[in-house]
Amino acid sequence: MSRCVALLSGDLDGAVAAALVQVQGIEVHTLAYATQFSPVEEAARQSAEQLQVPIRIVQPEPTEYLQLVARPRFGYGKGANPCCDCRLAMLRAAVAWMNELEAEFIVTGDVLGQKMMGQKRSHLEMMEHHAGIPGRLVRPLSAKLLTPTLPETTGLLDRERFHAIHGSGRRKIRDLAKRFGLTGSEKGASRCRLVDPAYGARLQAGLASKLPKTWLLPELFDFPRQRWIDQRGLIVSGRNQAENEKLTLLFGRLPADPTILLATPLGFPGPTVLSVGLSRAEAERQILAGLRDKGINIGGERLRITDKLTE
Repeated sequence: MSRCVALLSGDLDGAVAAALVQVQGIEVHTLAYATQFSPVEEAARQSAEQLQVPIRIVQPEPTEYLQLVARPRFGYGKGANPCCDCRLAMLRAAVAWMNELEAEFIVTGDVLGQKMMGQKRSHLEMMEHHAGIPGRLVRPLSAKLLTPTLPETTGLLDRERFHAIHGSGRRKIRDLAKRFGLTGSEKGASRCRLVDPAYGARLQAGLASKLPKTWLLPELFDFPRQRWIDQRGLIVSGRNQAENEKLTLLFGRLPADPTILLATPLGFPGPTVLSVGLSRAEAERQILAGLRDKGINIGGERLRITDKLTE
């Protein structure tokens, strides 16, 4: 039986594409590329379970992936999303597994003209070229609008059983998913934090800073209320109780370093504040100044500042 590797992210597109190949008698193995900004593992596993196929989860090393985000060869989308570079890294991981399995081709849920970076015809063709698999990248959802692939021209796959879906409309894909009994997400790439322009701007500031890259955890940039001090220190404030609690949890995940501090209010309503990269004395000055700017006038003795080395 012929084999292929299908890319999954937990969305309907990838799962339906895999199903369209599977019903033609191809042994399907799946792969999910789960970065620190795109936690797709659980959703992808669910899709693989519905398809009743094996799945491999590839998780790029976080600091290496940050390098890709910082300097993408093919640029960004609306946020800090290097979709083409990320897609290429994903395809290269799939190619490595394809070779290991001695499979014949790779399947993706790409749809020509979809409203996301990398879905133009030129981008689709470019991915195939740079991944080093000419003629072996099958896109069943838009196959009839694209150049026939080797599995189609050699008769391994019946092109007439594929589709000519174009654009962002979802009805046809939903109908196909229902036919195959698939209940994947409609979110697709929107699960990736990097597509949010506001989040992307905060992350870009972090990448340009002097902080160690290992400190740039994805959750650090979830908080809108943050301020940089000369690119060497970051002050992050909670806006409500939920954010205060999340900052406390984030503080616990960061390294035990004297410049990573958590300030909590004692006896007055106010924000929890995380300081990263500043000395205790400077952090206290900056935090108190920030509180005064918000109309909260307190003395330092009413602000508890801790680090994981002395707490």
